[in-house]
Amino acid sequence: MELTGSTSEIYNKLTKEPDSIIFIDEFHYLKNASKLFKAIYDAKKNIKIFASGSSSIELHKHIKESMAGRVIKNRIFPLSFNEMTQIKNFTEDNYFSYGGLPGLTHEKTEQEKLRLIESIVETYLIKDIKSLIKEENIRAFNNLLFLLAQYQGSIVPAKNLSKKLSLSEPTVSKYLEILSETYVIGTLSSFSRNLGNELKKSKKYYLYDLGVRNMLLKDFNPPEKRVDIGSIGEAFVFWNI
Repeated sequence: MELTGSTSEIYNKLTKEPDSIIFIDEFHYLKNASKLFKAIYDAKKNIKIFASGSSSIELHKHIKESMAGRVIKNRIFPLSFNEMTQIKNFTEDNYFSYGGLPGLTHEKTEQEKLRLIESIVETYLIKDIKSLIKEENIRAFNNLLFLLAQYQGSIVPAKNLSKKLSLSEPTVSKYLEILSETYVIGTLSSFSRNLGNELKKSKKYYLYDLGVRNMLLKDFNPPEKRVDIGSIGEAFVFWNI
């Protein structure tokens, strides 16, 4: 079902059949989404809506109505190693090289897998990021992605990144937050018994998916030929924990 028309028209489409289940992808492109969802929930028609999106920044921006008590949030990660083992002909080398993006389960050749990962990276940079940062800073943002992939598993202070990128430290911190909020990186804080000190210390950053990291580095060699196998293994353990 294509959701076009006014909010009231879309409401009528979605509530036409009670006791139904509705899936809406990238729902933040839907005008007045939160108002619409709230109205459907309050109508008590036993309709369940699964609304997905790839950026929590955009999601929060579009949820203007209070959805307290009406919504359950879930974060969907790439497929885990255990999930990938259920795929026929799966190998550990495949996971360490191409990661766990669900679409890969349908791709049989190396070329098809690489094309899918490249498309996801380019779509993210072109579609999701372009609306969040200034046009003239796209190159610096791309370089930041590369540095995070290169230094994955290392303690990387924002101050050091700002010097390498010729950007201010607040700008780098903002970009790191964007990467976190668009589900590209995960952050591991330094351990301290004092929460204040923990927040001040440098952090480690891990890209959510090994395949995306390898695409940024243009390196899909098997594990036995990688000089960064330690970094790959650390990220694997981090995400599985």
